[in-house]
Amino acid sequence: VRSPRGSICLKLLVTQNIRRGTLFVPMHWGSLWADDAACNTLTHPERCPISLEPELKACAVQVIPLSRAHPEMTEASKLKSALPRNTKSTILSGIRHRR
Repeated sequence: VRSPRGSICLKLLVTQNIRRGTLFVPMHWGSLWADDAACNTLTHPERCPISLEPELKACAVQVIPLSRAHPEMTEASKLKSALPRNTKSTILSGIRHRR
């Protein structure tokens, strides 16, 4: 998944449960649990001037197959580094990660 500010590597699950054209990545999902998967890497620096809360719910991204984004890497070797280190299987509203 790529934005003008960065990219992350995730295994996606396409589902009818969220609106077409929408990508959901939990904000608590990040480098603590998986290398190369911190979704805040994609977001822009805009903040609410009063609360200073970051604008995390609106960010244009591109979903690119790994084979096109990183042709030098095999899918299996790249995804292994981006999978949860502490869980066998995690399903997160539209995204599925397996070890």
